[in-house]
Amino acid sequence: MIPGFEAAAALKYSPYPDQRYRITFEDVFWHLDKESIEETFDRLLDRHTYGILKGFLRGYFESKPDALAAVCEYATFSAMLQRTGVVLLKQDNPMDDKLMCHYRSAWGTPFGPVDFKVYKQRKVRFANDSEKALTDAYGHFRSCLFEERRHQRLEWWNPS
Repeated sequence: MIPGFEAAAALKYSPYPDQRYRITFEDVFWHLDKESIEETFDRLLDRHTYGILKGFLRGYFESKPDALAAVCEYATFSAMLQRTGVVLLKQDNPMDDKLMCHYRSAWGTPFGPVDFKVYKQRKVRFANDSEKALTDAYGHFRSCLFEERRHQRLEWWNPS
């Protein structure tokens, strides 16, 4: 049996098959209900939408588990910065520490233009409205992460 055009297209392009039909594929994409929170975190950060946040988190935190724990714990970007011990640098402050991340984009990000530098020991320099763009990206990312996790079935062998 070969499915008709509409059924084939729906199975090929629908991001999540209808749960009523219990369709199982051998492709990793169709098993998103079995991914760990770390895998969801990585998958979402790989989206172009969150490129600025991915760059910031990589430079700011020493490890991915630290970044994931902070995103899960702190509801806002400013709270995350304050409670993790950020040192905000002014534009004219000279810096000799190692540069961990520099991200600059005048266009192409959904949250606006950004320009920031992250140095070793959590020293950060924001230019223009970059902090606002990162605040928006962080809030959007955090809600998307928790929404994706809400779609996860805890016990995949006993669907609810």
